[in-house]
Amino acid sequence: FLILRINRRLPQLKTHLEKNRSKQKRQKYTVSDILWRQETYRRAQRAHLAGAMFPLDQIIIKPNLCNPPISPNPEGFFGADAYRSQVLLFTPGGSDFSSYFGYPHTNAIEAAENCDRIALIGDSGSGKSVALAYLATHYAKFDVSSQPKSLPVYLHLFDLDWEPGQKTSFKAAIFNLQQSSLPINSQSHFLEYLEECFNQNRVLLLIDGLEISCCSNRVEVERA
Repeated sequence: FLILRINRRLPQLKTHLEKNRSKQKRQKYTVSDILWRQETYRRAQRAHLAGAMFPLDQIIIKPNLCNPPISPNPEGFFGADAYRSQVLLFTPGGSDFSSYFGYPHTNAIEAAENCDRIALIGDSGSGKSVALAYLATHYAKFDVSSQPKSLPVYLHLFDLDWEPGQKTSFKAAIFNLQQSSLPINSQSHFLEYLEECFNQNRVLLLIDGLEISCCSNRVEVERA
């Protein structure tokens, strides 16, 4: 009789244990998410020349990105007048010129939300690194009342222990770098959480330094 009762309750016990295990896993992932966003926010706030004196939030001017010119329609009429206003002032090498003449621009956050891949192009000092730090800061802020944001993975290419042709994959190199930034007791949970975010396309990968890397490195990073 006792064995019969136990057998009847086994499915319920199994369901209860699975729910508890899932709940504990989500709690660990939530802690990992909060810790990672705090660490990303801390690094992004000092990622500028005056970082030792002022956090980025105190001095930032929200960056805008100049829209690239549209691609001509090969099946339509290609007239110079139709494209002059959109091509003439596209001068990424002279951002002051574009800014003065009011070239069409997009907010950095809006661009990140609506585009799968973005390359920031400009001269040294034009604000590319600060724009990445601004994006990292925005996505690192944790707000329980709003919809969860993508997990920001903010790094400089030269910080990665990775070269094209190595057995270690690009994603594994990212994992190793991020792991060293967290408390020891949270590292294993975070790596599991980061893997899940990658699999669910919930990672915003912000890579600085691509413009000063060799051509082969850029190609390999784009493929990865």
